[in-house]
Amino acid sequence: MSKSKSPPPSLLLVACLTLGIALLVAGFAWPVLFGRPSEAARNEATEFLDASQAMESAAAARTAAERDAQMSEVRDRYREARKKVESTRDAAGKTAFWLKVAGGGVAAVGAFGLLANRS
Repeated sequence: MSKSKSPPPSLLLVACLTLGIALLVAGFAWPVLFGRPSEAARNEATEFLDASQAMESAAAARTAAERDAQMSEVRDRYREARKKVESTRDAAGKTAFWLKVAGGGVAAVGAFGLLANRS
């Protein structure tokens, strides 16, 4: 039987540490590199601003009956537009967050492994 050569454990731990640091850097760079809003996100933001303005104009109605009628019409539109904008914003933040978490975990495994092998 021939022994297959496997890399030494310290090489794997250095690779783990390097990969972890790379993931951390990617997590911090993600919002800068890919943080520009897409066309769909711009459209959602415009829709949200339109709904906000409609809410403000409805709130400025002269009589309570007018105000209540107009507010009931635009309230659902505003809420839906707000949900879309918030979900779009949160999606980009989640990617960066999970890259940082994964990078920190992998880097910690590599660092602690190297420290444990050192002694």
